[in-house]
Order: sequence, then structure tokens, then C-alpha cells
Amino acid sequence: MTFKKSGNMSKALVIKEKQDDKGKVDKRAVNQKRLMAMKRALRCGYGCGGGGCGGNGYRLRNRWQPIANMLVNRWSHGLSKNLDQDGRNPTGGVINNKLYVVGGVGGGGSDPENSVLGSGFVRKSGEMYDPRTNQWQPIADMSVPRTAATSGVVSGRFVVVGGTPDSDTVYSSGEMYDPMTNRWQPIADMSVKRSFATSGVVGGRLVVVGGAGETGILSSGAMCDRG
Repeated sequence: MTFKKSGNMSKALVIKEKQDDKGKVDKRAVNQKRLMAMKRALRCGYGCGGGGCGGNGYRLRNRWQPIANMLVNRWSHGLSKNLDQDGRNPTGGVINNKLYVVGGVGGGGSDPENSVLGSGFVRKSGEMYDPRTNQWQPIADMSVPRTAATSGVVSGRFVVVGGTPDSDTVYSSGEMYDPMTNRWQPIADMSVKRSFATSGVVGGRLVVVGGAGETGILSSGAMCDRG
């Protein structure tokens, strides 16, 4: 039997069929060994190709464990011109098994490098979490402070669009982060200004739908093709 791990990695689990004195195969012993091999494969992350497995082929366990704190606090804030809800959040994405988090609202005081929002301030900073070392590292700042933005990973780059820097402004702009160069570059503006939108990457393109605009809740959507 052979179980394959996603990511083009494989490991052979060999089951030898032992024969008795008469040359017959002990099927019960073989089945027992196969069952044990399958259990080991699932624990190690091999053979996971369907439900219950993470994106890297590892089986998800129903438990939580703490990780290192972020370099700064990034929290949601219930101050909105168009929405009666709490939720001005940072946004994030995963590239090469590392988590990138940007924007959001920092609590307490003020910061001259960021936009002021109520009792806190909107951040333009970002950071990267490496689960192998359990450490966060700072990355380059975005061009503008953003919270309630949406994002996606396209071709190994982290794309962030929309959001808001304060209670009166909504962005149509977006920018793209390249982890190889630690730099942001602008992308084309959306035709509609959006915050609190939902996004996903479909066929290598970032699709953004819904959210809140300057006049209220949106049902429209847009798709960005970087080409």
C-alpha cells in the first residue's frame, strides 16, 4: 500500500503478506497491519486527500494551542458610518506556510504614522508569523492605513484591497505585497469603494463581493486579473 502526502511528497507503507507452512496468506494479520498503517499515515499527515485535512495534507485535530503574541495589538472597532456592527479588523493571508497580517485598529492613544479612529488608530503596518519558529517578524508598511479591508494570495503575492482609514472614508484602492522583495506596489482601483467585503481567489484571480460602500450595503462584485 502507498499513501501520498500532498505537496508531491510520498511515503511507501509496505505490507508484507506472510505465508504459513502451507503457503497460505494470513489475511487477518494482513488486514490488521493495513489498519495500523492507515492510522499511522493519518497521524503523520499521509494519505490525506479529502475532508478533515488541512491545505498541506495534515489532519486537523480538534484542539487549540497558543502561539506567540503579535508584535502589536490589532483589534476590531465598532465605529462605522454605514454599518451598525463591530468589526474593523486586520486582514491576512498565507504564503509558503507563513501567515501575513496587516492593518486593523491599534488600541489606546494615537500614532502619527497611522489614521486616528475613535479611541484607537488604524494601522498600515504588517507582520509575518512563521509556525516553525513560533515568531512574528515585521514586514514593510502598506502605502495607507487600512482596516476592514479584504485580501487574497495570488501567484505567491498578498493582495489587499478596499477598507477604511476612518469613519468617513472608504477605499477603492488596493496594493500587492511581494514577500521576496518585502515591498508593496499599487494595483488598479476597484470601480466601487468597499469595506467589510468578502473575497476569494478563483482560478488565480481575486474576486471581491459585497461589503459596504459610500451609500450603503453592496451586492455587487468585481474580479481582478493581474495578467
